[in-house]
Amino acid sequence: MKLKHLFILLSILLVLVAGIVLKKFRPRPELATQEFTPLNLSFETPRAAQIMLSKKKQPAVAPQVQLKKIKDQWRVTNFLNARADQSKVDTFLTEIQKAKGELRGNSKETLEDFGITDEKAIQVKLAGVDDKPVLQFLIGTKQAGYGKVFIRQQGSNSVYLTEANLPSLMGLGGDLSAGEPNPEFWASQTLAVIDPTKVQRVELKDYSRSAPQSLILEQQNSSWIFADSKIPFPAANDKVNAYLQNIKSYAADKVLDPKAKDYGFSKPRWEMKLYEQEGVEFSMTAGNAENKEKSSYDVQVSGEPVVFSLSKYYLENLNPDASHFFADNLLNVDPLKTEKLVVHTGKTEVKFQPMAKKWDSLTSYLEGLKNFKVDKISEAKPKFGSYWLEIQKQGEPSVIMDFAETLTKDHKEYAAQKRGNAYVFSVSESLFKQLFDNPSRLSAPAK
Repeated sequence: MKLKHLFILLSILLVLVAGIVLKKFRPRPELATQEFTPLNLSFETPRAAQIMLSKKKQPAVAPQVQLKKIKDQWRVTNFLNARADQSKVDTFLTEIQKAKGELRGNSKETLEDFGITDEKAIQVKLAGVDDKPVLQFLIGTKQAGYGKVFIRQQGSNSVYLTEANLPSLMGLGGDLSAGEPNPEFWASQTLAVIDPTKVQRVELKDYSRSAPQSLILEQQNSSWIFADSKIPFPAANDKVNAYLQNIKSYAADKVLDPKAKDYGFSKPRWEMKLYEQEGVEFSMTAGNAENKEKSSYDVQVSGEPVVFSLSKYYLENLNPDASHFFADNLLNVDPLKTEKLVVHTGKTEVKFQPMAKKWDSLTSYLEGLKNFKVDKISEAKPKFGSYWLEIQKQGEPSVIMDFAETLTKDHKEYAAQKRGNAYVFSVSESLFKQLFDNPSRLSAPAK
């Protein structure tokens, strides 16, 4: 081979090697920082009254997610007009406002590299009540690294890399090229939007028992009372207020279409009604149609166009009987002011006058009585008379509690009743034994 030919081949080889090296070490367009031009997605937050999210440019098709602010409340208008999760909306809009980024591309030819063409990008549009655009931008579907995305404004070829956490705030994660905006993600699963401090009356009705049970609580002079004066113990303000506060925190498992099936609301298993001073009523109804797993119930809430699927655990918490609202230290025991204590067990009866004289075992028993509580209202009709407890506080009449031990097919059950009252309550086995096992242990120690 002539030297001239060899030189030509060597030159071609050097050009090829140089090309490979340049290609290998040239920064990818999505990573190469261009001239500094800050990302600006600022807008006037009060103007934003609509949020629309789409995956593809579909002029003739409605966006996949449509949120609209109606009377200061966001609604998912293309998902049963459900109440939107206010915290998700607020966080999303705030994250847009805070977004900062660096320019990564500035030509139409590089848009495909970022997955941010009109056909592939996730499109975000904010509009006002007059439907006029407030802000429009696109999010690239190409992975930009953990917690990072590409963004460009509508009508611009400038692409920015930002750490704004927008995809996850829209319910999208992982492969953005595969996921699509889902309106159900934005629907609020919070059952109740109420102000507990304004509630003046609570009505609960349980139709699931053999004999339907009703409970009404009312506020009088800033104190909660039972409407049924026959309930033997008073309601505690802190217990009722805590119950109302908890209602705000309960969340459904999912949101359902009210037209999907008959949920049994015409013959419910449970109902709640809350009344304010102005007469405003809030209601919640649990249908009688259990799901197959019997782990949740369908609930209808006043003012909501959807049905909520609520866990059995939450429904049980919403459906207490009167005993749930009894105060701690139900017998109002004060060891220092106890004039009389009588413990009767069958043929054995012990009597004490603690204010006159007491000792360690007796003081310990009185301290234990401060934790006396009943579990729930019982439908049992036990035979009382064998076990009872009498306690009298200085300056007050005696309180006598009758107890009974009954046998069922599987186990023993224990009941309690305030003498002279019709209500029967279930109590625990441990409490029963604490009260009546070996009453002689309470006797004064030998000198």
